[in-house]
Amino acid sequence: ALGIGAYFSLPFEPDLWPALAVLAAIGLLLLAVRRRPMMALCAAALFAAAAGFGAAVWRAERVAAPVLERPLSGTLVGRTLSVEKTDTGALLAVIAPLSFSSLAEDKLPAKVRLNIRIRDAVLRPGAVVELRARLMPPPEPVSPRGFDFARQAWFQGLGAVGFAYSAPVELEAPGGAGARLMRLRMRIGDRIRGVIGGTSGAVAAALITGERAGIPDEVSDDLRAAGIYHVLAISGLHMVLFAGSFFWAVRAALALMPGLALRYPIKKWAATAAILGASFYLAISGGAIATQRAWLMITLMFIAVMLDRPALSMRNVVLAAILVLLWRPESLIGAGFQMSFAAVVALIAFYESDMVRRWTTGPRGYGVADWPRLAATYTLGIALTSIVAGAATGAIAAYH
Repeated sequence: ALGIGAYFSLPFEPDLWPALAVLAAIGLLLLAVRRRPMMALCAAALFAAAAGFGAAVWRAERVAAPVLERPLSGTLVGRTLSVEKTDTGALLAVIAPLSFSSLAEDKLPAKVRLNIRIRDAVLRPGAVVELRARLMPPPEPVSPRGFDFARQAWFQGLGAVGFAYSAPVELEAPGGAGARLMRLRMRIGDRIRGVIGGTSGAVAAALITGERAGIPDEVSDDLRAAGIYHVLAISGLHMVLFAGSFFWAVRAALALMPGLALRYPIKKWAATAAILGASFYLAISGGAIATQRAWLMITLMFIAVMLDRPALSMRNVVLAAILVLLWRPESLIGAGFQMSFAAVVALIAFYESDMVRRWTTGPRGYGVADWPRLAATYTLGIALTSIVAGAATGAIAAYH
């Protein structure tokens, strides 16, 4: 984290090879002093920081793609990567351009995001389409130290944003596994919105497919004012509800067969099924950064179950954080990474303390006389969880 933070604080873009050379040099130093505890500890810390810095530089170079330098209008031909329908009926699409106006091929952005506000416009994921559009560079922050959309767009491969002048004309039918997955995602979202209907349907679809464009602005504003808008971003809460329920259901079904349950490790089988279920949820949810992070953490926890290790432990949180930071270094500076890991670390530290451990693992009865105490304990547990998580994330939320 320190290395990644150092990268993002630099006023210039460093080269990759010097960063890798420094990492290799510190790695050799770590090998040389590995038998001296204090020196090895210091070298390991330096190696971790250098690894974070190198990962950030490598990630920035890997996602590097042309960015539009000035606003342009013209005919855009490209392959549709994703489509969402807003509450007003407009389409919000991400398209990979094949050609645009008079731009040379080496100047074409890798992806553009278009707002298509044309009645009855149809756009299918995976299809090659043609339309007239106005494209602009991703906007810079509107205030000092404000949210930097251009930086976020860079790491997402978005080289331009804009809107359409004309309805898209399909030149080539959709194809490929990715297109089929996107169409499945859209069908699931349409089915949920059609059955539930209205704003409730739009919110329900967002919790399953991650498509938030259909939620009215006034509802989003109310959720932000209440401090619960983060519930719409598919992350740890949703992944635990989905994969945890799947794990419970599979294990319960297997436990109904005594001959199987008494001879085989059905808990590990259920954990394997839950990993597959979580992976499917990741696929149909759009695979946002927060969802990837949640999938990684819950997969680690189910692997721990399969290896007969504690699922919720500080070590697992550390492993998840390391993998996320190496995989998506830019997530460090986002509110999602900071708040989710702050909350999880605080909760595990709290519930692993000796006093709380004695309270949660003490002898419990389940007679009629015990129900008031059990209800009070349950209510207190929820309250303490909210207080601990809120205290851990409050300052970060206020900053952002």
